[in-house]
Amino acid sequence: MTLTFEVDNGVGVLSLDGRIDTRTSAEFEREVMSRIVGPEAVNRLVADFSDLDYINSTGMRVLLLLAKRLGASGGKLVLCSMKMEILEVFRISGFNQIITITNDRAEAIAAVSE
Repeated sequence: MTLTFEVDNGVGVLSLDGRIDTRTSAEFEREVMSRIVGPEAVNRLVADFSDLDYINSTGMRVLLLLAKRLGASGGKLVLCSMKMEILEVFRISGFNQIITITNDRAEAIAAVSE
């Protein structure tokens, strides 16, 4: 898994590449949590899944934890650009009822800014 981070008009954007699974989820959790604490923290975050090939339940648990922490501080997490097979996992599990999922990055940045 490769994770890149940038700030776009005050919104943190995580771009994910590869797989988030049991082997990589601890690193993923450390990386994303480091973006929401500290002096340069953001409380509005977009996760761009356009290059993510796989996510399992441990990765989804990290997203849920992240969404809860952001929500508790008045922030928000929005996911975008999911491949169809990953989107289907989020729908079947009901995560799309908990975390907003949009078609593309621009739509996600608009949704997280509402």
